[in-house]
Amino acid sequence: MLERVTPEEHAWNGDSRFHLAFEHPDGRTIGIDIDTSGWIEEQKDLFRSVGTWFLVDKASGQPLFVVVMGDGDQFFFTKHHTGNLMAGRSLMSYGCGKKMADGGVVELWFLPNGMVCGSENDVDIIASRMLG
Repeated sequence: MLERVTPEEHAWNGDSRFHLAFEHPDGRTIGIDIDTSGWIEEQKDLFRSVGTWFLVDKASGQPLFVVVMGDGDQFFFTKHHTGNLMAGRSLMSYGCGKKMADGGVVELWFLPNGMVCGSENDVDIIASRMLG
């Protein structure tokens, strides 16, 4: 199981608070910098691979979310903007999860204030309230 990764071990790109890690069933782990251009295309085979995905906080190295992938599952990662045009402010939330082989969906969302919720609809409601 993925252990904490100290921030000094990697030089991450960009402003995103997170990076992804994929752990193969044999224990090999791949760190994925979501602020690097082309990372989705480079890692596209992993999105349908059996293994375990982690959303990891760059600053602390602490894995925050974990998604276990089985046969036929498809992983997803997304950034979601919620804005208030009248206030001229916006927030970024991060989501990951999987579409399961049986058609079910698992969603995990991390909001900017550290709250976690389980659907994109909830992200819009909660983030809008945060914006006022």
